Amino acid sequence: YLTARHIAAQPDPDYIDLVMPHLHKAWWREVHLLVIGYLGSGSENADKASRLLLWILDVYPQPWRLLPSKRFVLWRFLAGQMGWQFERRLAWILAREFLFASSGFFDCAPLGVNASLRSSLAHNAHHLLLQITLDPGRIETGDATPLKLAASSLVSLGESTSTGSGQASAEVVAALVRALGDSEWQVRQVAAGSLVQLGQASAVVATEVVVALVGALGDSEWQVRQAAAGSLVQLGQASAEVAAALEGALGNSDSKWQARQAAARSLGQLNQPTSEVTSILLRALNDCNSDVRKAAALSLGQLEISSSDVFDGLNDLLNSGNLNEAVVAIKSLHKLGYDSPKSLNVLLAALDDEDEWIREDAATELGDSKYVSPEVIRKLDDALDDIGWVRFAALESLRKISLKNGHVLQRQLTAINDGSWGVRSWAAQNLGRLGDSSPDVLQALTLALKDESAQVREAAAVSLGLLGDVSYGVEKALIEAIESERGKGSKTILRSLWERDRHQLSLKFFDVLFPETRIHAVEASIWALGELGSNSLEIIERLIN
Repeated sequence: YLTARHIAAQPDPDYIDLVMPHLHKAWWREVHLLVIGYLGSGSENADKASRLLLWILDVYPQPWRLLPSKRFVLWRFLAGQMGWQFERRLAWILAREFLFASSGFFDCAPLGVNASLRSSLAHNAHHLLLQITLDPGRIETGDATPLKLAASSLVSLGESTSTGSGQASAEVVAALVRALGDSEWQVRQVAAGSLVQLGQASAVVATEVVVALVGALGDSEWQVRQAAAGSLVQLGQASAEVAAALEGALGNSDSKWQARQAAARSLGQLNQPTSEVTSILLRALNDCNSDVRKAAALSLGQLEISSSDVFDGLNDLLNSGNLNEAVVAIKSLHKLGYDSPKSLNVLLAALDDEDEWIREDAATELGDSKYVSPEVIRKLDDALDDIGWVRFAALESLRKISLKNGHVLQRQLTAINDGSWGVRSWAAQNLGRLGDSSPDVLQALTLALKDESAQVREAAAVSLGLLGDVSYGVEKALIEAIESERGKGSKTILRSLWERDRHQLSLKFFDVLFPETRIHAVEASIWALGELGSNSLEIIERLIN
């Protein structure tokens, strides 16, 4: 902070000269952002903040646009052989200056900047988007990529620039739309994922974007279809035009089945259960393609549309004779609160199907069935000898069917010794949620504290805390587990936990009741000790000292 204040207080151009030599050194980043934040915190230093950011943006001018273009192979070859504008091209591939300047602009100095900087930032974002789109070997993944930041920057700047950022956005959109027809699927995927941000810039641009993305739903590669569908869903939250376009794509029998399937899925994700959406999804239940029919059925359940027409349509799919489609129909019917003996028989038959995904879906849905019989228990019991994902589903369904059923409990105790760490972890979680603190359960969980998998050890510790029984050496086993974990780099965690009081500790680990939550095995053991009534703070203090 003091360094940043010192730099900001220097006259022009001395403060710039102090920043630039250390611009890309990681340990200077916070200092530089503080400088920008201080200068940009008010209008009196707006020019200084803007000059600094402009200097950063202009370190490397834009390389000649034809050099990275796949449409001019000769230029690419000559540029590679002769090293034309090598530094510029490398700098624009890394885009470090743009990433830093945009972060400084949006996060640190949104008020203390001038129009010239806004224009320059929009210009750089515009050309960076074009360059990335035209680069044949560039693949962008993740959420903080230069491409996504450039696109979001243009949208955020919006109408604020006085140099026509709308025109720049339109040109970039045109380039990205063209890229949807590129011969390389990675380029098409990047274009489809980026169009959503530019499509939010204005209503005029959004129309062109929607049309392009709907067309991309029929792409030959699933990655491109997925990116296009995801972009349409995001745009559809604020635009009724997207829903209408998706309805048209789903109702077009001449389009590719992949496009109709993606449109059906996207309509469910839009969460707009209008009469028009319901009608087109019901018609899609009679589509000539099975995947389209399944997608439509899932969307009807996802939208939770409870009407006689929906029930009739799903029941027709249930009775179609296609086991895969029938299981999907049952999944949606369960979401709508409807169940029947016919559904139960279909699910039991599906557990013997050769397709592992059908068996997994069937095992999952049996846990939500209202019709439970010894045959259901037996079939789920047999499914515990199936492959991993089917075993997971069967374990969870057995737990749902009867929280106090001795047979179910025995299967969980058997599964905690399974060869798959995922199954062992799931079984350990279920034993805690069943609420049975019998000696067999406590012994199985304390032994699981020594499992080779950290996830299993964590699940066992949490379950012991949930059961709340200190019998059979549970407290001692938990303390030994914590001491054992110390050798696995956990001393820092112990020291940080020691600084909290027990109430905060309990609140922190309340979320452990949810299966998707992941915490450290040490933290889980300490939380469990607190739940058992032990003074966990004293235990932590003893261990770290």
